[in-house]
Amino acid sequence: MSVLDGLEALLEHNLLRLVELAGEEPRLTMFEMILEYALDQLLASGQMPALRRRHADYYLALAEQAATQLQGAEQGTWLRRLESDHENLRAALEWGLQAKPELALRLACALWRFWEMHGHLSAGRAWLRDALAANPGAPAALRARAHYGAGLLAWDLASTVASR
Repeated sequence: MSVLDGLEALLEHNLLRLVELAGEEPRLTMFEMILEYALDQLLASGQMPALRRRHADYYLALAEQAATQLQGAEQGTWLRRLESDHENLRAALEWGLQAKPELALRLACALWRFWEMHGHLSAGRAWLRDALAANPGAPAALRARAHYGAGLLAWDLASTVASR
């Protein structure tokens, strides 16, 4: 059975639901009870660490690709994509801070402009601060990018507060 056949079977049995929003790719979501059961089974299998790493690697690659596109003609598409995946990006950041701090720092560096453009100023600044704190020995160029993004978010945050 192929992955697509398996997904189709889960959809037919109402174990997954297809969400289609205008202008976005369709997404599959799980009902909460199914998700909890699947997570229990995944924990019992011992495959959770490997899956979390693959999840984080995927979202790091996505964020790094998006970072190069946020000032181009496809900016709107990439901003919507990152916003749609914001929960997954946060999960990857949380895992990275605990298990692979440099991955979290790279991810935060790739996301700061998205956070700025979508008004996630405080959260973005906090992620960058935490990722920097977890990576005192990271390469200087990576730390510099993180400080640059954190500084711009702090500047924007101060400007927003001052304008009220």
